[in-house]
Amino acid sequence: MRTAVFAFSLIALAPAVRAAPADDQSLGAVYELLLPPPPFSRARSIEILRRLENVRHLLANGRANLAVEEGTTLDAAVVVPVGSEDLLRGYENDWIFKYYGRFRRTGGGIGAKEGRHFEVVKVELADHTERTFYFDITKAWGKISSN
Repeated sequence: MRTAVFAFSLIALAPAVRAAPADDQSLGAVYELLLPPPPFSRARSIEILRRLENVRHLLANGRANLAVEEGTTLDAAVVVPVGSEDLLRGYENDWIFKYYGRFRRTGGGIGAKEGRHFEVVKVELADHTERTFYFDITKAWGKISSN
């Protein structure tokens, strides 16, 4: 009887899973097991639970990744689009102002790590907090360095 109750619960979950984006492969793996009609065998129920556990880990990793703000680390550097080489400082200033408001530059520089090139910009925000932002200028590097 426990399997039947569990199966009913999963069938009730199916519309929510069906509404998930098609490219969400973690939910797709669960949905794949929900598609065949009942009965839900014990082995099938255990496999569905195992796959749902993976979704929980995926969500936890996603939350951790979202905790890092864009531009605040080298790994989360703001990618400067190609075509912005001549206006690099303006692009950086516009990005900082858009997300953090008024600021003044206090320092910075250009560096490289593992084949990528970065511009580091140190600023003081309107509330007098100091922040450091990282911009990935790799795509524009050849044009910048030749100027």
